[in-house]
Amino acid sequence: MMTAGVVWGRIDTDRIKGLLFDVDGTLSDTDDHMVDKISRSLRGISWLFRDHNPKPFARWLVMAVETPANFIYHLTDRLGADKFFVKTLGRFSG
Repeated sequence: MMTAGVVWGRIDTDRIKGLLFDVDGTLSDTDDHMVDKISRSLRGISWLFRDHNPKPFARWLVMAVETPANFIYHLTDRLGADKFFVKTLGRFSG
């Protein structure tokens, strides 16, 4: 059934021009979890860090790696290779 350009029961993908994601919550919390995990991993060498606290370095590391990784993923999408990229990475993750 279609009413005024709305297709009931499914999404009319021809009308979608973009998607908006709110990253204030769940997605941005992932960074905090990664920082905590890296910080815990670095505890054994905490003497290398100012105040023996590896957390600022872990935060810097997550932020430094995140931008190039997002760029590479975006580039694979633009080149139409994202499905291959995800499939290939899936082989390494378990």
